[in-house]
Amino acid sequence: MFSYLSISLLVAVALTSLAFLYMRQVLLTNIENQLQLRAIRIMEQIDATLFERMANVATWSRLSVMQELRVRDIDKRLSQFLRDLHQGYPGVYGVLFATNEQGEILAASNPTLIGGHMKAIPAWHRVQIAGKTISLLPLKLPAAHCYFSVQLEDPGSGDRLGKLYAAFAWKEILRLLDFPDHESLIQGTALLVDDDKRIIAASGEPSSQQWIGQQLNSRWLSHASMLTSKSQTDIMSGPEMLTGVAASQGYHAFPGFGWQVVLLASADQAMAPLWRLWWNLLLFLLLALIGSLILSYWLASRIAQPLSALTLFARHYMQGKQSEPPAAEGSVETQELSRAFEQMIRHLEQSRKDLVRASKLAVIGEMAASMAHEVRTPLGILQSAAEMLQREPGLSPPGHEMTEFILSETDRLKSLVSTLLDCARPRPPQFCPASANLILTRVLDLLQGKLSYIQADVKQELHEDRTIECDPDQLVQVFFNLLINAVQHIPQKGRIVIHTESRGEFWHVWICDNGPGIPREWREQLFDPFFTRREGGIGLGLTVVQQIILAHHGGIEATDCDLGGACFHLWLPWRQINVIHEESSG
Repeated sequence: MFSYLSISLLVAVALTSLAFLYMRQVLLTNIENQLQLRAIRIMEQIDATLFERMANVATWSRLSVMQELRVRDIDKRLSQFLRDLHQGYPGVYGVLFATNEQGEILAASNPTLIGGHMKAIPAWHRVQIAGKTISLLPLKLPAAHCYFSVQLEDPGSGDRLGKLYAAFAWKEILRLLDFPDHESLIQGTALLVDDDKRIIAASGEPSSQQWIGQQLNSRWLSHASMLTSKSQTDIMSGPEMLTGVAASQGYHAFPGFGWQVVLLASADQAMAPLWRLWWNLLLFLLLALIGSLILSYWLASRIAQPLSALTLFARHYMQGKQSEPPAAEGSVETQELSRAFEQMIRHLEQSRKDLVRASKLAVIGEMAASMAHEVRTPLGILQSAAEMLQREPGLSPPGHEMTEFILSETDRLKSLVSTLLDCARPRPPQFCPASANLILTRVLDLLQGKLSYIQADVKQELHEDRTIECDPDQLVQVFFNLLINAVQHIPQKGRIVIHTESRGEFWHVWICDNGPGIPREWREQLFDPFFTRREGGIGLGLTVVQQIILAHHGGIEATDCDLGGACFHLWLPWRQINVIHEESSG
């Protein structure tokens, strides 16, 4: 056992080492990709921000209020306009001012600047935005603002009036560099590099501000990769650096200034979580070795004991000894095996019951076939006699009513004989719409004589009448059998309750009485052919009832009753098409 565990531990350590090396490479590649994507997003945001600011300047230069430079903004309309713009973009622009061609400041958002002089500074970059040439003045590092300027002209004559200057707050660029990426495993340091490879902005760490103005080695601007900083400018300390680089691609009509965003991250910082995971894995393997020694003995007993119990149960069953299946215990596999054995036993028992039931039904068929001729002949004579009696002119009204009952009962008995013949080969029901409550009323009318004879108290709790798709004759047979069964078991002046409900797509009927009731141990055999505990009974009534109910896609069961006697609960679908459709789709 110890040798096996030792070999397993060595294999686990080797596999863990290989997994660690693979995870290290995957992690580094993932971080490099994240740095690259984040650099691209930051560069796109910077290009979009610069474009929006230059588009503002180009739009303002076309406004008619700029013509106030012709009259040196005597009424201060242009100055007021610039103040409104400054207030409308809080924190975005440091100052807005306009000069004439000689550089004299004639209007400004800050009144103290009016009368001052703006010396001519060569443009660092020029771009065309909305038909206007926007100039970016050189940055003074570390920058607080970057200045955009645009030429102001008379729209009629084309004469030059002066220039409009906008001091864009550089902190907006720094904010984009500092914005955290919550999806990234490591944040790193963001640098903004101009087209001369000079660092013009850095993310907000105090240590990174000293890099502003330095030249960045062109190797940092190559494809994102892991580099050794010892041979580079001392931008970050540490043996290895991970980089992500994104060059400006412009935004809409703005082609970009050729700037780049560089993201730097320490490889040691990126690998720190992986090293912690490595030591945790080694500790886990050590604990697993100790725990496995204890767990192996416990698992052996946990698996072996349920299997032994299952084997003993299988042997007893093969010998014909009745016993309960062992409880599903142990591992998941053992529990699944126990449940499979239990299900197999249930299926075998059900097959045995079905075989016994089929043999009994065969006996019913043979017996009914031999009795059919003997029963149908006297029924035919009785029916003919009743029909002749009906034609007697002096027959009283009660006599007519009795002959009607004789004829209806004769028809029912003929149908019963046919039902006995079909017990082993049941006749399919002939479905048609019928009144649910009318079927029960018809049965009670047929049993009125017997109910009056024993002075039974029949309480009808019938639900609102609805049409049910059924074979009315077969349902009359069902309720007749159930009610006659109740009449035969209740005492004189006994009680019978018929309760109906509609629950969704099914009609539920309860027939309860205050007779002796049905013991629980009898309920499984109650619907078997020839099962009866009543003297003189043959045990076919409930068998026929169950066959008819199942043919109607319903169900029946014997339950407990508040009256203390027997209670039969049956349910039938209101519409047969719904049930047939559900069964076929299932």
